[in-house]
Amino acid sequence: MHPEQTHFRGPVLFYASLYPGTWNPVHGLFVYELRRALSRLCAVPAIVPENGWRRLFASQPPFSFAAEGEQDVLRPTFWSIPKIGSRWAGRMMAACTRRSFRWSLSCNPVLVHAHYAYPEAEAAATLADEAGLPLVVTVHGSDINMLASCPVRGERIVRTLLKADAVVGVSRALCEKVRSLGIDQTKVFHIPNGVDLNCFRPQAAETDTLADSIDSLVRGKRVILAVGRLEPVKGFDKLLKAVAMLDQDCALVIAGEGSQLDRLQEQAELLDMRGRVHFLGAISREELAAWYRKAMVLAVSSHSEGWPTIIYEALACETPVVAPAVGGIREILHSPSLGVLLSDNAPRTLAQGLRDALATRWDGAQLYAEAERNSWDAIAAMYVEIYRKVA
Repeated sequence: MHPEQTHFRGPVLFYASLYPGTWNPVHGLFVYELRRALSRLCAVPAIVPENGWRRLFASQPPFSFAAEGEQDVLRPTFWSIPKIGSRWAGRMMAACTRRSFRWSLSCNPVLVHAHYAYPEAEAAATLADEAGLPLVVTVHGSDINMLASCPVRGERIVRTLLKADAVVGVSRALCEKVRSLGIDQTKVFHIPNGVDLNCFRPQAAETDTLADSIDSLVRGKRVILAVGRLEPVKGFDKLLKAVAMLDQDCALVIAGEGSQLDRLQEQAELLDMRGRVHFLGAISREELAAWYRKAMVLAVSSHSEGWPTIIYEALACETPVVAPAVGGIREILHSPSLGVLLSDNAPRTLAQGLRDALATRWDGAQLYAEAERNSWDAIAAMYVEIYRKVA
């Protein structure tokens, strides 16, 4: 595709609470990366509804978030009623962001692109309809795999997707689930998440401080890296049991934070894994890239997934992946040359998959080539084609 064919007249108005900020620097980075890539093709102002309760009680982040194009991002506060207010979340989000949305219309957007089916897409659908603008919705995983199974929210999700002019699923499995909800298959498209090849790459000069910090933590052990929110859906409890079955020269390093931290730390103690498990908390992308390069393998132990960007990040750093065949993972790891695809995430299955990966000589160039085909620039060009269809 020629460069002049990829540019779009725009602007495209993003609507997403899945987006990083000063208090949540790792939240929804994939939406930020897509917007940054699209910004090279057209103007992409954004409305980022921020949950007032979560922001109020958020802990101090370990690093800052330096965003490009922040002057085009409005961050209205969105207040919700915990638990009982979930059925009205879309309406409340629309009400809380209507003023910001109307202000954004001064840039004359040609369409609205919402991320996550509920409540973001429902709110965006209401506001886009009021403005007479086409709507593109990207579904990312749990919004369809989990929320759509709830009768009240599921009904609202279906109603929203029926209104949308195009629905994008980050995996083919998600697209099939969207179609099964009764959405016209002609307006459902598959576009995966991408990877930032400027940050995640095979070789980079780590700072002396960072290199010393990594080496002192793992002390020559073979590193198994896991990345994600410390929540039950990620199955880190199963991964701990799996690594406990491996040789003592293997260390598990987990990057991420969440509600399960204390429980997982207690589990590591009970498994007598002192010195073999390290919880990094939330870390910057640059530090994460250094850990990918240090790791022998990336381990994914999730019960469900949409399209985990961490897999492409690992491949871009020439690190193979061990993961269960859930969600879009079976599509990403489509070849045994990229990693070990597992039948399930049971501890013994994970342990054997890790043994197999550690015993294999991987072709780093082939791993990187797979990630390179899915750069954010390539993904942005695919979205432009969708925009042309609906604008």
